[in-house]
Amino acid sequence: MATLLLSFACFSQIVLENISVLDNKITLLAPKGFTQMTDEMVAVKYPNNANKPNWVLSDEDGKVNLAYSFTKTELDDNGIPGFTDELITGLKANRKDIRFIDDGILLQDGKNIGYIKFISQAKDQKVFNYFFYISVDNRLLLFNFNCINKWRDKWETKAEEIANSIRVKSE
Repeated sequence: MATLLLSFACFSQIVLENISVLDNKITLLAPKGFTQMTDEMVAVKYPNNANKPNWVLSDEDGKVNLAYSFTKTELDDNGIPGFTDELITGLKANRKDIRFIDDGILLQDGKNIGYIKFISQAKDQKVFNYFFYISVDNRLLLFNFNCINKWRDKWETKAEEIANSIRVKSE
């Protein structure tokens, strides 16, 4: 019985691996075994084209996702704290279902990484969201890690590791 429990504990651990995104400009950790979401699944999950990310990694059920959008928003590293305030204000104005958990600025390799954690309501359940963002080539690169809220305890520290792992490759 003890061997069975030990084996289960080993298999249920979340493993992260290094990946490169945005034409190899960025490296970060991502959940091992996640795959790029199909265009069909992206269309279902993000029906509003305005909010459709450039790239989405997902577990096989689409219940845990890591996405990014390389926006046209001009933003340098010093603009990250102000953007955090703007994003929170915009979310509060447009989404009455959101419950904010935390926000702040991480500092990695001299770069500001802003983040906001919140719970939102999807069609059929609550969702834990961890937005984190950085300036790349003076444009906003916005990541969204999300999972069903009942899995928050399992995933929140991993989402923090992912956000803290972002590195902009020097040219």
